[in-house]
Amino acid sequence: KGHAVLVIDPYLLGENRNPFAASAPGAISHFTCYNRSTTAERVQDITDALALLQEHSEKRPVNLVGLGSAGPLCLLARTQAAFVAKTAIDANEFDYRADADLPAEQVLPGIVRLGGLRAVGCLAAPGRLFLHNTGDGLDTTWIEEAYRLDGAEKKLSVSRQAASGEQIVTALSD
Repeated sequence: KGHAVLVIDPYLLGENRNPFAASAPGAISHFTCYNRSTTAERVQDITDALALLQEHSEKRPVNLVGLGSAGPLCLLARTQAAFVAKTAIDANEFDYRADADLPAEQVLPGIVRLGGLRAVGCLAAPGRLFLHNTGDGLDTTWIEEAYRLDGAEKKLSVSRQAASGEQIVTALSD
């Protein structure tokens, strides 16, 4: 479709993982009091990649696609990249909950107090957002209301089921 694509391996993930990088903090007590969580590091990597794309995009729009477990990370990164034209996020049927027993690599201190991913999704308004695979995990009513209040209801598309690759391409092409 004529789009340039950048695929990254964020912090501690993928085949290009830095063997010298520290491993996830795991059972270290109070690690995130003075250090960024693994999730925060991954979101920062995505944000840095978006900034690089913006710098080298030759005035073309920058779009963001987050698939699988990277979907929630990309939604978090989207809040730091207002220049992103269109966003397609696989919610991976996930949201942060107070009663969740998350692995150390998914912990994001304070996120539940701030409203979880439903609050994060509100920050994408009024930008174009295709949010799919929400299942029962992510309540999208806050996000839908934020788009309604911003007069951007037509820029939001939500699906409880996972989207196909073709549906994602269509969402980015509209």
